[in-house]
Amino acid sequence: MAKIKQRAIASLMILLGTVSVFLGSCSKDSSLSEPNNPSRAEKENVSLTERENSSSSEKETLKSPETEKSSSPQKENVKSSEKEAAKNDSSYPSLGTITQLQSGDLMCYATVADDNNKTYNLGATFEVCEGASELLNKKARLTYQETRVNDCQSNEPCGKTRLENLISEVKIVGSADSGDSAQQDTTILSNGKWRLEIGNMKSWDGTNGTGSVSYRGCDNKNNCIDLTGGKVTCREGVCRTIWQNGEYSYVVEQFITDGEAKPANLIVRQGDRVILRETEFRS
Repeated sequence: MAKIKQRAIASLMILLGTVSVFLGSCSKDSSLSEPNNPSRAEKENVSLTERENSSSSEKETLKSPETEKSSSPQKENVKSSEKEAAKNDSSYPSLGTITQLQSGDLMCYATVADDNNKTYNLGATFEVCEGASELLNKKARLTYQETRVNDCQSNEPCGKTRLENLISEVKIVGSADSGDSAQQDTTILSNGKWRLEIGNMKSWDGTNGTGSVSYRGCDNKNNCIDLTGGKVTCREGVCRTIWQNGEYSYVVEQFITDGEAKPANLIVRQGDRVILRETEFRS
């Protein structure tokens, strides 16, 4: 009986050992079949990082305006003759000698010399060029007008225009229609910034506060004002010619001297307040 028990216990021990080995083998297989599976949080972190990297890459691609600028073709330069006429000179002479006229694609191109032999390259209307034979090398009075001209890179119309201050009228000094028959009765004064034409001086008979003197004042951009009815008063070696224009008064002071002429002055007042004082005007 004791032997039977011992055999049964031995068999049971062997059976338990076999089951234990089998279970251990299954546990290893299971661990091998699922190697290092990442948690859900780790998966979300990886996905978020990938999205950030993708967004950063897109931003780098988009922010390169310098590359686009450098690769875009530059506009062609305008023809040199058109550039010259477009910029003109900042001052436009009202009196001068036209030494050259040439018709171009956009306008007539005029070369004008003033009384000081300063040369200006100016634009003019085509009508001025048409009268070249009568205008060249003659002293003339020039009138300007803002005119729209083609603003294209060729003479073909493109729908673009720009404003140019062009010579629109030329009157030869001394001609019947120039208004200069009394040229000797006009004094022209300039200080480099302003040009004054004081005319009809014979209307003053020497009595203070009388006369009907004309005034034309132009700045170096050819902004002009014309006045009439100026009254002359001379006292203590100074002759003042005064024009009224509403609340504004214009005064030209000219000095009476025995020797070298002194420069004249221009004073503009608004009421009692001086708003402009220019000096060093010489004829």
